[in-house]
Amino acid sequence: MKVIIILLLCLLFIPALSTKFCPSCGQEFSDPEYKICPDCGVGLLELGWVCPNCGTKVAVGYDFCPNCGKQKPIEKPNVSEEKVVRKFYIWCSDDKKYMIYKLDPTTGQVISSFKSPGSKPYKIYFNDNKLTVYDKSKDRTYYLDPSTGQILFSFKKSLIYVFYFNTSNGLIEVWSYCCNKNIYVKEPETNKLLFTFVLRRGGAEYLESDGQFLWHSDNDEIIKIDPATGKYITDIIYPEKEFRGLAWDGEYLWIADWKDKKIYKIDPKNGKVVDFFDSPGPSPTGLTIEFE
Repeated sequence: MKVIIILLLCLLFIPALSTKFCPSCGQEFSDPEYKICPDCGVGLLELGWVCPNCGTKVAVGYDFCPNCGKQKPIEKPNVSEEKVVRKFYIWCSDDKKYMIYKLDPTTGQVISSFKSPGSKPYKIYFNDNKLTVYDKSKDRTYYLDPSTGQILFSFKKSLIYVFYFNTSNGLIEVWSYCCNKNIYVKEPETNKLLFTFVLRRGGAEYLESDGQFLWHSDNDEIIKIDPATGKYITDIIYPEKEFRGLAWDGEYLWIADWKDKKIYKIDPKNGKVVDFFDSPGPSPTGLTIEFE
């Protein structure tokens, strides 16, 4: 047993043998006794790397291939790419309880809530850390402190909201306002109107963007729209559903179902329901995401 331990210790302290090669004929040698090539009589060099371009063996200390001039490849560290997950909360408005709720997206648990400034809070979203609410009953837009629900200011008209998209023809601006089916697409630099298109059924209050496409919740459908053309790309139909508010968390769509009184998390790639929980109120309408 002692002999084995001694041998192991000896192996630990023996320096690793470096590979040497002949710069003339290319033969490799691992025996440290070899100083010159037995065939060519040329002094051996310690092998550093092999040129990926021409296959020439290059000695340690040289960053360029002496044969073709190719630079030594840079070895990239083997670092696994970790997915960055942004923490967020879901906000939901209810037009029967006249409430606005902040929810935990993993459990659906209510974190906080307060009274809506009106009885029909159709559209909600965050703007400059303020919770923006359009109330259809009063045709008024409110900016609220999300921590207290206090009205910071308001104005008498429908909420206008804007999405920007980079297309093959440059940057475009897509905009509309609540309870309107007309969607306007313009060139932001010149303010030139490029074209308009009309939503099939529901209004623009249930329109959302994932940064590349527009999404629209339309009763029992979720529709994917190309913002550069206004053409419908995909219709995902969910029988017996009645969708309203729609939100995007950077990976999944979230949608409020007024009929089933539930909030669904949906994979936009295939339309499958990933998760769901009960709505905090009997009539969920607006839906939005608040990122930390």
